[in-house]
Amino acid sequence: ALDEFIAVGTLLGGNTPINQSMVDGAMDRLTLGAEHLSGAMRGCRPPETRPTPTEHAVEPAPAFPNALQIGERFCYDDGNRANMGSLIVVRTRTFSSFYTTGIHPQTYAAKPGESFLLIAVKVTHLGHKGDGTNTRLQAPRESAFTLHHAGATYRPMAPPGPTNQGESYSGRSLERHDSMDGYLFFEVPENFDPALAYLEVSIGSSRPVWHLGEGAAAR
Repeated sequence: ALDEFIAVGTLLGGNTPINQSMVDGAMDRLTLGAEHLSGAMRGCRPPETRPTPTEHAVEPAPAFPNALQIGERFCYDDGNRANMGSLIVVRTRTFSSFYTTGIHPQTYAAKPGESFLLIAVKVTHLGHKGDGTNTRLQAPRESAFTLHHAGATYRPMAPPGPTNQGESYSGRSLERHDSMDGYLFFEVPENFDPALAYLEVSIGSSRPVWHLGEGAAAR
């Protein structure tokens, strides 16, 4: 194709007077050169383009990688290491309202955009192992519990007492081999997902954590 274009330039660019025959010949060469160039371009393959590899979505690391699961037991000693106890997170439930039972019932209704998360916990006095006379074990107070979810923390409500959903948890002293259980009541957002939540408990120098996982039953 380039040869044809060069020939046209030579033919028309010389000192020879241009006539119609020369013009016609130049046009023929230009047409032929254009055809050759078009054919060459059709025969060219564009460079292969590979799609940019997309990064695989990486799941965020759990906030508490060593968290216990619902139903798992955490054992601990009291401050004097004389009495041994255990704590279990039993289950979670979600409600939009509940009411207390007794002589003067009181109804609790969640605020718009909120709900109540109830977490059942059980504490057991496993036994006395010291030589002292103090055989009572103090169960963790409600204030020892912290709920973690999506970067936010929540504290339990004040125990409302017996309710239509079960007994409230209230930390107290336990005699040997005694146990107690009850619900912690939390006010949480309506879209709260227990599968992404953790319950932390401060017991002396220990801070065990439970992953609430799929332990919720909504109502």
